[in-house]
Amino acid sequence: MTELWKTDVFYWSGVAALIPQAYLNLMSIGFIRNRYYELFKYTHFLVVVLFVIFFFIHCNFRLTSWDYFIAAFIVYASSFLPASIRTYVLNGMRHRADFDLKRDGTIEINVPTKMVWKPGQHVFVRFLAFGPNALTAHPFTICSLPGETGKGSIMTFYLRPNKGFTSRLASIASGGSRVPMPVLFEGPYGGLGPRALTSFDRVLLIAGGSGGSFILPLLQNFVRCASGQKGMRELVVKAPEIEVVWAARHQDSISWFRDALDRVLPETLRGSIKVYIHITRPEESSSPSTTRYSQSSTTDPVVKNDVERHGNSSKATDEKALSVPEDMISLHFEGRPNLLTLVDATTAFPGSVGVAVCGPSSMNHDVRNAASKVQARIISGATLVSELYLHTENYSHASLAVLMKLFLIRHGETVDNVAHICAGVKDSALTIHGNLQVERLGRYFAQAGVRFTNIFSSDLQRAFKTAEAIRIAQGIGNDQGKVALREVSQLTVLREQDFGSYEGEPFYSRPHDPKKSGNADDMDIDFKDVESIDSMTRRVDSFVRDHLLQLLYDEGLQVQQTVAVVSHGIILSHLWRYFLNLFPPGSVTLNPNLLVGTEGTRVVLEHLGGWSNTGYLELDILPGPVEPVVANDSANSVPRVPQSLLKGLSLQPLPFKMTVNTVNGTEHLKNLKRTGGGIGSSVHDERQRKIDSFFQRQKLGD
Repeated sequence: MTELWKTDVFYWSGVAALIPQAYLNLMSIGFIRNRYYELFKYTHFLVVVLFVIFFFIHCNFRLTSWDYFIAAFIVYASSFLPASIRTYVLNGMRHRADFDLKRDGTIEINVPTKMVWKPGQHVFVRFLAFGPNALTAHPFTICSLPGETGKGSIMTFYLRPNKGFTSRLASIASGGSRVPMPVLFEGPYGGLGPRALTSFDRVLLIAGGSGGSFILPLLQNFVRCASGQKGMRELVVKAPEIEVVWAARHQDSISWFRDALDRVLPETLRGSIKVYIHITRPEESSSPSTTRYSQSSTTDPVVKNDVERHGNSSKATDEKALSVPEDMISLHFEGRPNLLTLVDATTAFPGSVGVAVCGPSSMNHDVRNAASKVQARIISGATLVSELYLHTENYSHASLAVLMKLFLIRHGETVDNVAHICAGVKDSALTIHGNLQVERLGRYFAQAGVRFTNIFSSDLQRAFKTAEAIRIAQGIGNDQGKVALREVSQLTVLREQDFGSYEGEPFYSRPHDPKKSGNADDMDIDFKDVESIDSMTRRVDSFVRDHLLQLLYDEGLQVQQTVAVVSHGIILSHLWRYFLNLFPPGSVTLNPNLLVGTEGTRVVLEHLGGWSNTGYLELDILPGPVEPVVANDSANSVPRVPQSLLKGLSLQPLPFKMTVNTVNGTEHLKNLKRTGGGIGSSVHDERQRKIDSFFQRQKLGD
């Protein structure tokens, strides 16, 4: 074997081909590729070439294998020929790009050109001043329309910088350099297809985040048609009624979109176009907006209808004179728009409706579901609308292997836990042993490389101190100047169940049946009942909608979210069952390496939660959409939560999948023993010094 290895090229060339192949397989794993994308991008070209060369040698023309190599190379190389002709010959090498950085960080790119394109199309752009990056083509949606034939046009793009290539563009834009950058265009591609939105009676345009750039050329095309100019689509006699719904994270994001609307929409379309802007995270605006808002009266029938569909609104006014009429734009600060209600309202009148949406996959999923319901009613004759046409453009988080890692964590041991006393909203303190538990938990996550992007906690001290220990431990082993430790978000909705008059009483004093009041004497007017299941369900509904779903539906999500929810045993069980109910049947699975229950026992996901002190439930939420799965009797089948628990709550299935990785994780407590003599069960005093501190040598200069 050794002699063959040294003398026969067939042996060593096979190993030489396996090494680059193994590298490609490893670096192609989702979370590794996202974490080291720039390294992957620059090295995989070289590694692929090495693999092909050694594999070519290894085949050694057995069974005419080299003929297949040559044929495949010719087919692959020829696929570049049409794109190269379009890029270098038809579009030319004369284009120069100017950059402008907006207040919210959005970059506007303008390129003078004589190219021709249609609304909704995109091009692939190469920036020639970026060295090796010039070999990479980046897709951009065109946010403008060409001028009249034979005259020059301005091709406009908007983008939100993130890491790598786009951060370099942001540096150029912020540097104030006015030297145009040479660029190459491949395209244009895509578009709206054979149907023209201008041919419908009503049009609904929906966008999320940077998807707002997609609807700008569509609006410009409507304006051209309505004003009698020659547009990119056929001219219509009567312009359709148009609603624009755009969702953005921050109030600062309004500026670039408003400026773009200024250039697109004239005063003459006051009655036919309405623009609704939804700010999903108004509390995270980087600075107070210069825009003044005057509250609209909800007694007006039109405004009241808008409130039902969009939430509380404000009319936008600004110190600078706008060409866009003030009553055309309204702002909403209560989270994401209700897409199902929007589509239903637009299709509530006779005529035809065209809908176009550009946003993250979750937004497109919701609009597709709403449109399919309307189309089903059209087929059955149960609606006045005669036709609904839907066009979707998607930018998604598909590049992320896992969207969110979610940890549901119970607090450390408390004094009332040890004393077997009911402590729901009673603010029971951690014991000395409980404090050791939370310190162990924080170090365990830090040493395992778990870096939390968000930490939510009950505002009761036992949960908050547990969350704070996790937060502080995040800096262990890191450069404190570079690692930003996000503050813990304390929320009253994550409090434990209120035990009412049983607060501070022994466990055995509570009724075993949670449905019973426990009040033996109905005449006792001072008796306070235990908090109901309905009340707890509404609290977890508020938390999921206002916090977890806002993170999952984040249109700017580019990195995996890692979220800790530190709370209490009973409310965590309700949170888990509620969250489970949001996922379609068949979309929740157990990690194959997870051992739950005894062999042959059917796992009931609804009742997985059994939280020890500092025990945690670890979940992975992955991109969808999910294909329908027929329920079976396998261990991974998901029982539905009784609808009685969700009475009055309007729930839509999430377009995600979920994997359960850990149930009641307590690995961090291994070999942790309680201090004897009752000391471990006593109240932890933060002013107490640990015994090892007495043996530490004081540093000079302290």
